[in-house]
Amino acid sequence: MSSVLAALLVLTQHQYVSLASVLAYVLAPVRRRLERRMRSDTAALTLISLATFVLFIPVAYILTVAIQQGLGLLTAIREGELSPDTIQGRIETIGYVIDFDLLYATYQEPIATGVQRLATGAITVIGGLPGVLIGLTVTVFVLFALLRDGEQFVTWL
Repeated sequence: MSSVLAALLVLTQHQYVSLASVLAYVLAPVRRRLERRMRSDTAALTLISLATFVLFIPVAYILTVAIQQGLGLLTAIREGELSPDTIQGRIETIGYVIDFDLLYATYQEPIATGVQRLATGAITVIGGLPGVLIGLTVTVFVLFALLRDGEQFVTWL
């Protein structure tokens, strides 16, 4: 029964298990060096902490900044600080003349389609976050197991 559950986990989360396998392979030389000074459990936890800091913290920071910028843009649009007239005025100050009314009339359908795709994409990304968080949790657990017992697993295979 536990073999079936393990197989289902690997099949449903295969990309995260693969990520953990690649990270374990890349971190194996560092793990060997650390195990000269500390236990394998401690070495694995240290490497996971470092990998999390090096890989995932910058991505989280970039996502946070992008979300803040997007929310700031929406707030500016709602409060009227960023309107087509304001943008047109700023562009004209640098020497370009753009007729937004003509531009919008010409490209109204592609603009509406683009905005709809953007909204759908944002909803898809937000809806997929729980799955990504579960997958990253699986990655951490598999990475820990592979760092701690990876050589015995390869020997067993």
